[in-house]
Amino acid sequence: MKETDLQKKCLRWCRDQEKNGYPIVAVNQHGSAFASRGVSDILLNVNSKFVAIELKVGKNKPTELQTHFIERIQRAKGLTYVVYDYESFKTIIKEILDYE
Repeated sequence: MKETDLQKKCLRWCRDQEKNGYPIVAVNQHGSAFASRGVSDILLNVNSKFVAIELKVGKNKPTELQTHFIERIQRAKGLTYVVYDYESFKTIIKEILDYE
C-alpha cells in the first residue's frame, strides 16, 4: 500500500466517525497549494486534543523537516504519532476518543 492510499483510508474512517457523532475533525494537508513542507499527513482535533499523524509505509522514516514539525507540535503540547498501518491509526484515535 502506498502512503497516499493509507492516508485516504484513514481520512475516510475519520469522516465516518464524525458522521456518527464522535468529536473528531480531520484535515488532509497535502494536495493544497498552501501546504507547507514537513507538515504531518493528517492533522486532527480529536476530543479537544490537537493530533498530528505522519503516515509511513514499509521501512520509511520521517524526514528531517517532518521530525522538526513533530517536535514543534510536541512543544505546543499536541499529540504526535508516526503510523505505519491502518489498524494502528484506528487504535490510536479510538484511545483518544475513549471509544467504546
